[in-house]
Amino acid sequence: MNSRNADYLAPSGASPQRHALSHGLTALTAALCMALLPTAHAAPTDQAPAFVNIAAQSLGSALVQLANQYSLSLAYSPDIVAGVNAPAVSGNLTVDQALQRLLAGTGIEYKRDGKNLSLSRPPAAANTTTLSTVTVTAESADARTEGSGSYTTKNVTLGKGETALLDIPQSVSVITRQRMDDQNMTTIRDAMQQATGITTKINDNPYLNNQYYARGYALSSELDGIPSYGSLNVGAPQFDLSMYDRIEIIRGSAGLLEGSGEPGGLVNFARKRPTADFQASGSISAGSWDYYHSDLDVSGALNQSQTLRGRAVIAGTDQNHFYGNSNAQSAMLYGIVEYDIDPSTLLSVSGTVQRDVRKGIMSQLPAYSDGSLLDISPRTNPFPDWSSAHQNTEEGFIELNHNFQNDWKGRASFRYRHSTNDAKYVGVYTDVDRADNTVSYFPAADKTEFGWAGADVNFSGPFHLFGGTHRLLIGANYDRLDSKDNYSNVDGGTIDFDQLVHLPEPALPYTGVYKVRTEQFGLYGQGRFQLLDPLTLVVGGRVSNYKQYTGIGDYGTTPDMEKSPGSETHKFTPYAGLIYKVTPDTSLYASYSDIFVPQSQLSASGSPLPPRSGRQYEAGVKSSLFDGKLNTSAAIFRLQDRNRAYYVSDVFYYRAAGRVDMNGFETEISGSPLPGWDLSAGYTFLDPHYETEQDDLSMVTPKHNIKLWSNYRFQQGSVLEKFNIGAGILASSALKSSTVNTPGYLTASLQVGYQINPKTSATVTVDNAFGKTYYQSVGYYGNPRSVMLTLRTRF
Repeated sequence: MNSRNADYLAPSGASPQRHALSHGLTALTAALCMALLPTAHAAPTDQAPAFVNIAAQSLGSALVQLANQYSLSLAYSPDIVAGVNAPAVSGNLTVDQALQRLLAGTGIEYKRDGKNLSLSRPPAAANTTTLSTVTVTAESADARTEGSGSYTTKNVTLGKGETALLDIPQSVSVITRQRMDDQNMTTIRDAMQQATGITTKINDNPYLNNQYYARGYALSSELDGIPSYGSLNVGAPQFDLSMYDRIEIIRGSAGLLEGSGEPGGLVNFARKRPTADFQASGSISAGSWDYYHSDLDVSGALNQSQTLRGRAVIAGTDQNHFYGNSNAQSAMLYGIVEYDIDPSTLLSVSGTVQRDVRKGIMSQLPAYSDGSLLDISPRTNPFPDWSSAHQNTEEGFIELNHNFQNDWKGRASFRYRHSTNDAKYVGVYTDVDRADNTVSYFPAADKTEFGWAGADVNFSGPFHLFGGTHRLLIGANYDRLDSKDNYSNVDGGTIDFDQLVHLPEPALPYTGVYKVRTEQFGLYGQGRFQLLDPLTLVVGGRVSNYKQYTGIGDYGTTPDMEKSPGSETHKFTPYAGLIYKVTPDTSLYASYSDIFVPQSQLSASGSPLPPRSGRQYEAGVKSSLFDGKLNTSAAIFRLQDRNRAYYVSDVFYYRAAGRVDMNGFETEISGSPLPGWDLSAGYTFLDPHYETEQDDLSMVTPKHNIKLWSNYRFQQGSVLEKFNIGAGILASSALKSSTVNTPGYLTASLQVGYQINPKTSATVTVDNAFGKTYYQSVGYYGNPRSVMLTLRTRF
């Protein structure tokens, strides 16, 4: 590994964070080596615990898997387990502990005599009514993806509660924990690049950050159901994926869930939760360009009754980039504790800290003045190596869940994230002149601070009306973003582009401060009415108040905060959907969704323009096959973006005359079509229509977009039973504007894995296997061919 300056993890002097990361990597490597030692393959004794990892599946299949592991003989009538599903069971368990967890709540009893196991179902007692005990969890096994071994899930939690995918009349994708592990995803960018219908606008400048788009528009985000305004946008920090169980994405307008925002959709980050049984796992990866990543995850009960549970995840990354003079380091710690106040009430508290350091920032590459792309090697960084960024992020989360006896549920949660970033870098603001190779540039320094505060309270449950049972969701949430930017103001002039890398570090004193506060508060509700046995009507709405305050002044002063034009009061956002169950596993749907975007531009009369409106009409079909192991969907949509600000240059004011119609088609398949085969594939077609040239979104709207990943694990009995093979494709058509044309691309990934022993596996992954040179987004090359070795183990 190349030597690096000590200040990569500290502003100056020694680097305790890097020493800690180094020691952590060493400890994890030692643990992995221990896990690689040969293990005995004899079946465990009757009372000896053994590591069990059984995915959620039919009870019959789960029992066969358990019997094989413990060498049990099964005896039972098939009708006893017919139609009964078993939860995921994982941990170091005795055979009796594993059986009790598999059979919990089924009413099935077992009798074990040594290695002989029989099942029975006792006759129902006459004239006896038993009220079941209500036990609350933050999410069910149908939503949680950890331990499922699957690329899909039955339920998601992005709709202020737990809802089956078949019952959501919009396009939804899920990146599961298994898929993150299989494809070595460690960053939000890794996950978004693999998600159906998502376009990534890369920006390696931490002050600007990557941005993510669906259907031509930026995505918004929430954390476990709490909206987080602007947290996927400029300057927003992102945590290592090791702390998340899954990433849920709904595409299209989602104003009911978030209030104001762009109509691209919503990303929900679902954290890992503590487990009652002890478990520990870790991984270590090494790859091209001195890439190293490791993580360690430990979870279990903190008291004998298992009412107090905890979990901790630590992760670290140290990497050079494929372009020169650039290094990035990151260290994250996530901890969460859950406490059962009583069988119906669950309290959850979590905290996360992360430190990110960058040296040698690659800003966006310009084009030539004639619109052609630069003739420059992808491995060249034309920007000076003194550029850097130091970012510190902390987050706290508290949540209270309560289940009522009438099947109603209540949830209250609060989240706060704080981030500071000290960055200095060089950017360019003109294209490169073809005649003399010059470009206009600016050196910049920014010291930014962000604070996100959000709270959500909601209640959901069934109610009876006109002889039918329906469901209702009501709630309220608050979302606030405070940002502060101390900035420099230096114009560098012009320079030969090839000499930009040699630019000496200038003095960059802060000259100004810019502050923004954005606040949203909303009341929302949604009803699911069972009109007929197969037909469900979904209607809802949200009333939002939106305010924004801005202030600008000299550095060192506290600017006055003035209310921005375009604030909205009592803004109503409607939602409606219709779902028809053709079969219990297939649904047809149609929906209308909306969202609004306040505008501060002024009209000729001096009043602010009305807010933009993002209305979406969508119709589609969804299926859940093979007992939920495989999900498929297809949808057509029309997104209408109205009231876009149009600048009237001759009179210097704006009119709400801009308009975009985004028409498209989307299809996705995810899950397991055959035993051992995991698959995720998606295709998106977009056909935008623009009212004026000012509405052009083509640089984030490829006409065609394909995402594919397939992984096959050879089955027991095969000569290759310890191996798995994987392959994937990422493809996009060209990104075109009136001045620049970024060609389309297709890249392929290949993977081979080996199960070293029941607890430890190794994979070798080759991304961009055929060495394609391409621009992934405007101004940024995609990664060249790379190789990564990953070891994963359970302790």
